[in-house]
Amino acid sequence: RDLHSFPTRRSSDLEARAEIQDFVDSLQRDDAKERATIVDVSDEERWVLISGNWGADQSEELQAHGEDLREAILTLHRGGFHKARIALEAMVEEADEPRYLWLEVARAQLADEDTTAGKVSLENYLEATDAEDVDEPWLGAHIALAGIADSEDDFEGAMAHFSLAVEAFEDDPRPYHAMGAFLRHKDCPSEAVDVLETAAEIGDAEQPDWRILQELGLAYRDAGRHDEAIGTLEGVIDFMVARREMDYPPPTAEALAELHEKHGKMQRAADMWASLARGSNRVKHHEYHLNAARVLGELGLDDEASRMRKRGEALKPEPSDEEE
Repeated sequence: RDLHSFPTRRSSDLEARAEIQDFVDSLQRDDAKERATIVDVSDEERWVLISGNWGADQSEELQAHGEDLREAILTLHRGGFHKARIALEAMVEEADEPRYLWLEVARAQLADEDTTAGKVSLENYLEATDAEDVDEPWLGAHIALAGIADSEDDFEGAMAHFSLAVEAFEDDPRPYHAMGAFLRHKDCPSEAVDVLETAAEIGDAEQPDWRILQELGLAYRDAGRHDEAIGTLEGVIDFMVARREMDYPPPTAEALAELHEKHGKMQRAADMWASLARGSNRVKHHEYHLNAARVLGELGLDDEASRMRKRGEALKPEPSDEEE
C-alpha cells in the first residue's frame, strides 16, 4: 500500500521508507491502495470512511466540488489510479485557490507511481496553507515529502521536512517517531535514541505506543546500549502479553532473541525464537525454527531441538529459478 514508487535499494533504506509510509498511512487512513483492497464495501460506506477523516475546512472545500470529486475519489480508492488522476488534475486546474484538493491530486499521482508530480502537488498544498492552519494533513504532507527526499538520496532534504514537522508538532510524539526511525535506518543510532526518547517522554504514559518503544529499543541496540535495548524491548513483549496478544512483533522478538543469545540468556532466546516460529511471519518460519532448534540444542534439550529442526526442514522454501 505504498504511496511512493521507490527504486530498489539496500534493505535498511527500504525498511526506513516502509516505516515512513506506515506513519503517513496512520495520518491518512483513506490511503488509496489500502482502501482499494477492502472488499464488500459499498460506495456509500467507502465515501463515509473517506470523508469522515476530513476536518471542517477540508470537508467544506472538497464537498464544494460535488459529485465529480466524489466519483474521482471513489475511482481512486477502487484502484483506478490513472483515471482518477486525470479527473483530479483537470479539477485542480479549474479550482479557485485550491488547497486540500492538491492533496487528493498528490494521492492519485503517487498511487499512479509518478513521484515527481506527486511531490509538486504536495508542495503546492503546503504553499497554500497558512501557518495558523497547520493540521494533520500538513504533517502527513511533510512526512510524505521526507520519504520522497529519501528516495532521491537527499538526506538533508528529508531531515528538513522532519524538522519542520517536529517544530510544528512539538508536543506530539508522532513526528519524533518518524524522524527517529529514519535516523536509525540511516546509521545514526545515537541521534535516533535522542529523538525517540523524546517521543517516548511526550507520549501517553498510561498507554504508551508500543511502536515507539520498539523503535527506541532497536535504536538502543544499534547504539550498543544493550541493557537498555533489552529492557525496552521486553517492555514491548510485556505490553503484548498484558493484552493477551501472543503474536509478538518480529523486529522486537528477533532483536531480543539475538541480544539474549549474545548475553548468554539462552532460555529466553529460545523462547523468542519459538514464539516467532509460531507467529504470523510465515515467510521466515524456516529460519525461526532452525534458530530455535540451534538454541535448544545448546541448552541440551535434544528432543525439542530435533522436533524444531524437522519442522524447519519441512518449511524450507522452494529454490527459485535463479538459485537453481
